[in-house]
Amino acid sequence: YNSHDTCDYEIYFNLYAAGVPCPRANGEFCNGRRCDFNTGRCECPGYLLGKDCGFETTTLTATDEDGQTLTGSLSIDEAQYFYIQVAASHIAMDHNLLITLTKTGDSSSMEASVPYLLARYNDLPFPEDFTHYTDHDLVSNFRNDAVHQILLDVEELRTGNPDGPGNWYIAVLNSEESTGPLSYSITAEFSDDLDCPVDQTTGLQCAGNPCIRSLGRCDCPTGLTLDDCSADGVFWLESDVETTHAPTIPVDDWAYWAIIVGCEGLKLTVEFDTTSTGAAPYLVIRRGVLPLMVAGTYDYEDYYSGSTAHSPHQKITVDNCNNDCATQPTSPGTWYHDQAPQPGVYYVGVYNDARLANEEISSYTLKATVTGTCAAEDGCADGFVGANNKCDMLCPGLELTSWYANTPFAVGDPCNAHGTCALNNGGTKAICMCDEHHYGDACEATCMAPNGQLCAGHGTCNFDNDAGLPSCSCEQHFVGQDCSISCPVGTGASGTERVCSGYANECAIDTSGTKAVCSCPEGTLGDACQFICPGLSQHDLACHGHGTCGLVANNQGRPFAAMCTCDDGHRGDDCGLVCPGVLGDAGVACRGNG
Repeated sequence: YNSHDTCDYEIYFNLYAAGVPCPRANGEFCNGRRCDFNTGRCECPGYLLGKDCGFETTTLTATDEDGQTLTGSLSIDEAQYFYIQVAASHIAMDHNLLITLTKTGDSSSMEASVPYLLARYNDLPFPEDFTHYTDHDLVSNFRNDAVHQILLDVEELRTGNPDGPGNWYIAVLNSEESTGPLSYSITAEFSDDLDCPVDQTTGLQCAGNPCIRSLGRCDCPTGLTLDDCSADGVFWLESDVETTHAPTIPVDDWAYWAIIVGCEGLKLTVEFDTTSTGAAPYLVIRRGVLPLMVAGTYDYEDYYSGSTAHSPHQKITVDNCNNDCATQPTSPGTWYHDQAPQPGVYYVGVYNDARLANEEISSYTLKATVTGTCAAEDGCADGFVGANNKCDMLCPGLELTSWYANTPFAVGDPCNAHGTCALNNGGTKAICMCDEHHYGDACEATCMAPNGQLCAGHGTCNFDNDAGLPSCSCEQHFVGQDCSISCPVGTGASGTERVCSGYANECAIDTSGTKAVCSCPEGTLGDACQFICPGLSQHDLACHGHGTCGLVANNQGRPFAAMCTCDDGHRGDDCGLVCPGVLGDAGVACRGNG
């Protein structure tokens, strides 16, 4: 616009210089894989990790029968990483993924190696702390077992990626605690029928309690917890009151309690005392999940009196006191002073360490104290309420399960996100005031369909006072718990589209619970009775009564017609042609001679 002369020029395009170069590995962009030069990012296949696709993992194929087994050997502090792809079909079929690591070799070499087995969704797992892995078998590492297992049940797989396939990475590390190399085999398999964890004391699955084989998970009764139902708990603690639940803790066993920290700015103190001189107690605390005895699986310990001394008196304090808090030796226990405890449920565990104990913990006291008050209005954290600004009650919908899996699970939303949590009139209990069309103690029941309409707009919601549950009464031609599934429509003999092709006015849900099917009269086939068997319209008898009618499908497996398979001596599309001799004295086509 402002030029006064012409300009001669050249434009030089270089693919690598024009865009954003990707990282190099082995002398090539993205290790030879595709580079998006608009963003400078590599597009790595599942078995290659890192920004440059330069970290290669070993593919471990999981199958439905026994699975693929690979073998390996690792020096001390050496690791091997494996890649497993979980397809959407595995999740749809409710498959669980079981990874088994078995130490091999003679007894002395197996004893010398102390491996870690870790799993992580979409990234490499590392044993530093639980933020670097999704699932683990750290207890087997602690006990130096010969067999380590990680079970990623279908609920965990859905948590990872509920909508489709996902990549899981497995780490095998021969830890620094080892005194020799690790020889091992590793197997991955899919299964929908699994054994449950075995309690070491009784030798029984789930310590003799029910096993949910479809998940490989123990169904522990109230008062028992951990994967194998071996530990006592979880018992609720009242602030500044010694627990009345003090079960005996055998060697290599646990007991668990829980206390609520319902708002910001509070102080938490837990004290333990025992007179069992031959025991080796270990006091630990973790927010939101049961703690274990392995570093990285708890938030707080009594460092001075717990893991290093297993003292009969242990104390943990969590507070924000600006470095003015006392620690050893002027005050017993360990004081975490950098920040106040975040709101949540805190699990307190006492373990009787198998490496040192020769006596059960039979005589002890335990007390947890929450100090401070919450703001008068809107002071409680989401999910907690309480009288006198204590915020010490858990809202319905956040109830804690009695079983424990190594992977933390979300415990839900207050009132299932369909109500308001408040105190009852007496101020003694947390209750839900449910939104319209939601019912139940935790607002967990509803007639609302996924489309946001009551009974999907095709029914009436009724509440059963005796059962305490709502249910939909569906309009004609609609079925399903929420009336969201319509009866199939087809074209029958009339030539017009009608529900069930006009042969029935009602349909029902099939065994999958996701599709409606018609109850078809004899001689009609298909979800909507839309396929008429040959011979039916002319003689009211499918295949003239001399054959079997079935569906014919195309290459995609979709049925497109009904066809007769005729009995011996009968021919034709509708089996209406009779071979000579069939109706004679012999009763055999062509008298058996042709």
